[in-house]
Amino acid sequence: QELLDSSVESDSELSMFIAGMFQGSMSLVNDVAKEFQSALGFPIEKCISSGEASELLEEGGGFTVIAERILSAYDAGDFPDGSSDDHAAEWKAWVKILGKETKRKGKKLFHPIRLALTGKMSGPDVGQVVKLLHMTEGVAPDRVSLKERIDTLREVAAKS
Repeated sequence: QELLDSSVESDSELSMFIAGMFQGSMSLVNDVAKEFQSALGFPIEKCISSGEASELLEEGGGFTVIAERILSAYDAGDFPDGSSDDHAAEWKAWVKILGKETKRKGKKLFHPIRLALTGKMSGPDVGQVVKLLHMTEGVAPDRVSLKERIDTLREVAAKS
């Protein structure tokens, strides 16, 4: 199965980004395809219903607070959506501000962000996933877009 449709060249910026994003988590080239497809998905409801994220969903677990901040930033146009050439720096600065505003750091900050934006408890760097979503717009038909993730996050947050 091809990662992307034939319009993407193997030496393109996107293919180089994908290779760099997953190089530490693969031992075979076939692993890239699995990791890539996984990064494009958003199984938040499955993750929550499995109980895997129960600690984050408990009072004080951080998911609700972080989800609300992500939704607010997205609605205000302040969320680093991956469209910038300097996304990595913008993402890092945004996460730093989010940590200060919520008085969270380390796992207490990063795990709720990961769950809210990837729907998973582990995986590649969340900022890179956001960038990947932007880069694969119109190229990867099975991807769950940032807007779709935000819409689902809004529904999940309303329930928690």
